[in-house]
Amino acid sequence: MAVAVEVGGDGYSIGIRTGYLVASSSMIYAKVSYQMRNFEYEHSNSYVPDDELVSGSLSQDEDFSGLGIGIGAEQQFEQIPLALRVEAMLIEYDDEEVGDEMLNRTYDADDPFKTVDISDDEGSSATPTEVNVNLQAVYRF
Repeated sequence: MAVAVEVGGDGYSIGIRTGYLVASSSMIYAKVSYQMRNFEYEHSNSYVPDDELVSGSLSQDEDFSGLGIGIGAEQQFEQIPLALRVEAMLIEYDDEEVGDEMLNRTYDADDPFKTVDISDDEGSSATPTEVNVNLQAVYRF
């Protein structure tokens, strides 16, 4: 069993994995992790009514957290302190919804930057899901 903490520019994760040795230097494992990510979205628009350039932008900045599950395999090389790892993860972010501020708007044809909030009865926002596959080289001291 191993515990790992990963910190990246846009978030971090902490995970635990447990596995089975299929050979003296090969392991398959399952992993559970907690992920935190930052999502930034910006949309800019320009148009020319009556020969005058008008521009504007909308932006959204959200933090997402969620649980991930995955599977992987690791091969330790016999002669050198290096291992090769491949891992697939599915992360369901559950505390925020993409689109709360950006998708629930309607636009005026005469002024694209004038917005009116509309109801979310249609379910226009979506809970984000991340799927990733990693190939890693691990150096063991």
